[in-house]
Amino acid sequence: MADNICGDIPSPSIHTIISELCQNNGIKPEFINAKFNQWDFQYWKYATFFKKLAQSITYNVDKEDAEINEIFTAVRKQIEPIEPPKDNILWPYTIWHLKKGVCDRQAWVLCELAYQLGYETQIVYLRDPKTLVSPHTICELRKGTKVWLADPYSDKLLSNTSVADLAVNSKLIITTWPNKEDWHQAIKKSVYWLPSYPQDYCPRNQVLQSKLDPILSDNCPRFGEFPIHRLKKYCSLTSEKDRRFPYDFWFYPFLLFKDEIKRGGTQNHESEPAAPADR
Repeated sequence: MADNICGDIPSPSIHTIISELCQNNGIKPEFINAKFNQWDFQYWKYATFFKKLAQSITYNVDKEDAEINEIFTAVRKQIEPIEPPKDNILWPYTIWHLKKGVCDRQAWVLCELAYQLGYETQIVYLRDPKTLVSPHTICELRKGTKVWLADPYSDKLLSNTSVADLAVNSKLIITTWPNKEDWHQAIKKSVYWLPSYPQDYCPRNQVLQSKLDPILSDNCPRFGEFPIHRLKKYCSLTSEKDRRFPYDFWFYPFLLFKDEIKRGGTQNHESEPAAPADR
């Protein structure tokens, strides 16, 4: 059906950034211009799930701060802050259904919910100034002139505060993360990662999104947004002080995808509940 909707899809030369991202993380660049496949179907399923879930969580609110608070609370209620079983491919969809995940997993799930509500999102690694190893992961969410710093793992949601804002506010750092001195220093060497899926880099999904969006309107899930454009959009919402940290395309979804391809199949959580716990 996707082939019928899209018709002939051009196969442009693969951007150097995208080709290197694939090659450096174990994915053949030929995947970018391949035909629609099971991995696309899986991604549409994930995007549709989070679209419907985000709408159900926020159905009775219409203010942006209230929306963010609702999805933040839902992640906190649904996901227990412990490591999930290691035999799973830990996409946000899987994390939600397993109900387990530490800082990076919780931040990614929150990003997926916010993204489907029309917010722009970034995963943020706090990095040790000496080793550049990350002791903690948070996320930053934006819409228009508004920004939220979110750390669901620590139950911290700061409105009108960016990562750059927090990094230079010693008092706020301490009140946000008491007794976490390594995080206090690590936020000063943060790096932003765009949480796009490998399938987003593929022209076929970009074309499909452009065909479906005018038809489905507000019910169309967000997917297939060209990551280079998506990153530029995010940066356009930031100020010069916010761009003191590096921004890049997140490698981790490619590593997950490589592992999933190696295993040769999708995960089935159809029997799991789709609504957040205790709602």
